[in-house]
Amino acid sequence: MEKNSINNTKNRNFTYDDIKNIINCEDKDSLNELFENARKIQETFNDKTQFETNLYFPDIYRVEDNCPTCGYRTPESRREYNLLYIKNILEYRLRDINQYDIHAINCYFTNTLDENILKIVMNTLDQYDVDINVNINNWNDYNLISYFDVNSLIIDYSLLTKNYYTHNSIEEFDEISCKISQIINDNLIKNISYEFPINIGETHIDLYQIFKIFRKNKPTSIEIKGYDPFYDSPGEYNPQYSQQYLKKIISLLRIILPKTNLKLKYATNGNNDMEKNVKLGINTITGVYFDKNKPQLYNIDKIMNIKS
Repeated sequence: MEKNSINNTKNRNFTYDDIKNIINCEDKDSLNELFENARKIQETFNDKTQFETNLYFPDIYRVEDNCPTCGYRTPESRREYNLLYIKNILEYRLRDINQYDIHAINCYFTNTLDENILKIVMNTLDQYDVDINVNINNWNDYNLISYFDVNSLIIDYSLLTKNYYTHNSIEEFDEISCKISQIINDNLIKNISYEFPINIGETHIDLYQIFKIFRKNKPTSIEIKGYDPFYDSPGEYNPQYSQQYLKKIISLLRIILPKTNLKLKYATNGNNDMEKNVKLGINTITGVYFDKNKPQLYNIDKIMNIKS
């Protein structure tokens, strides 16, 4: 049964049941066949592993604003930051980036964008010879980032799935779909990168629908993201997936989307098997982290030594 399902995915003619059989498969020979199919495709289309670092705004320049004991918010949390200060902080933290083979910087803006802050951030990053990818929380902010040289717009794939239980969510889905179509059709941003959260209770039916969406929309990149229970620490990444489950997901994506750039973030909790993941289908490793106590790049040596 598993071998038939693996053959169906290899031919890209798979069903709900095929995905279910593969996800539930524990037969070693069948899994080896799945992984070997993915490895062969990876060897054909991937000749070099790329590396990306992540910046989280306003975390990267924000002054600590909470008392660790009582949670009191100090006046710093309500003050506006000097734009020159933001520029200097960015340049200081990125001062060594040209020493490493960093392909792109991923910018995550967690608040509604301030036009002046966005301008100073983008102009500062523009001095580095790397691609700039941007994630936004508010679609109204898209008009702001479209004026800058952004390589890729980072989108949570769930924004592309309808929730039929509420009328408002359907309207929101249609609005977002139209916005994405406009971005693609007008060539306002070169590429679309989808974030693909896994191990949060998805079923084989969910995965089947997600894979169909990916095939239809043909994103430039897909970043596989595990569930991280520590939401308030963006400089860390603590995925809870098992490596076996992750390898199945990577293999399925590589077989179904042979030329799509697959990304995976380096886990600070040690849940990594990057050399095997790269051989199965990962093209890009993200997560060269910054820390307020270590303003330079760190994790860099472990990541750069991973062989494709």
